[in-house]
Amino acid sequence: PGEIVSLQLAVDGAVSPFVWELVPEYRIGFSKVPVADRGGTLLYNGQFGNPVNRLELPFPLRFYGTEYDHFSVTEDGEILFDQEERPYPYAIDSSLVFRSVRKINGFGRDLDYYMPGNSISWVGTDTILSITWKAIVPTMSGGEAVMMVCDIYPDGRIRYGYDKPEVMFPEGAFQDLG
Repeated sequence: PGEIVSLQLAVDGAVSPFVWELVPEYRIGFSKVPVADRGGTLLYNGQFGNPVNRLELPFPLRFYGTEYDHFSVTEDGEILFDQEERPYPYAIDSSLVFRSVRKINGFGRDLDYYMPGNSISWVGTDTILSITWKAIVPTMSGGEAVMMVCDIYPDGRIRYGYDKPEVMFPEGAFQDLG
């Protein structure tokens, strides 16, 4: 509380013109709380499922002035809105099949799913939608197992939690918030 946070935004791979907007009704907050694995329906585990999954929301979600009844979740911790399918040659790499103008990026780098127990799952009710990523984060000393949870509420609050933020966001590491 009371601390000033500054974040430098950069564009990588974008084509002009693009617009930067400050939307004052959205806030970013940080707190240390335990991350809970809520389980739920398996979407992907490296062998079963797809790395990009469309979810029908159990409630309407307002995001930057638009109401959504669905979005997609990616293997790298992204939530994609307003997707457009892209034709071949992008289809040869499943991560390039969709173009998303609006997204929430909870990590900003690749997550891997090659160990037992690695997965993406979700559970939803009329009061909360929770997505859990259990994955491997590449580090300088090899991969390390981490868990990331995103809770989404009908009032528009979106909260990411990380079981090992010191591994996922080491001091000095570049973070692309999407």
